[in-house]
Amino acid sequence: PDFQARLRDAIVKRQALDRLQIGFNGTHAAADTDRVAFPLLEDVNIGWLQQYRTNAAQRVLASGKTAGKVLIGADKDATDYRNLDALVFDVVSNLLDPWHRKDPSLVVVLGRDLMHDKYFPMINKDQPASEKIATDLILSQRRVGGLQVAEVPYLPDGALMVTSLANLSIYYQTGG
Repeated sequence: PDFQARLRDAIVKRQALDRLQIGFNGTHAAADTDRVAFPLLEDVNIGWLQQYRTNAAQRVLASGKTAGKVLIGADKDATDYRNLDALVFDVVSNLLDPWHRKDPSLVVVLGRDLMHDKYFPMINKDQPASEKIATDLILSQRRVGGLQVAEVPYLPDGALMVTSLANLSIYYQTGG
């Protein structure tokens, strides 16, 4: 009896997910899109990350000691940052305008891969009860570099974005 409502809800959900996918992966707007060549909908429209690359390149940390890569790890001579928290802290301090740095609505938008890299070593070990409670508390806080985490689908692997969620808007018009 509720087939129409279920179908509508499924379509609306897929449209919302597609819009997120375009927002994070879109690089250009092609007259005729090609789902085979651009499976992440890169050719549907220009997304948020591409807008930054094009219009605010000084706010994008695209490389460190190694061209085209920002490396995180324990070896301070071979990497740019010792951990993800240091990277986010540095981004806030050096890539944002001073008047945005203390904005309470700032979040760090992360994909599953970076969340895994940060928290898996903490989880993947035998722990006494007291340490397990501490680990659970850390996991429940979901913070990176002092900012709340917004874990989103379709963010490119290895990417993060420091912004207010209000900045991630989608505008569209109907008609001519």
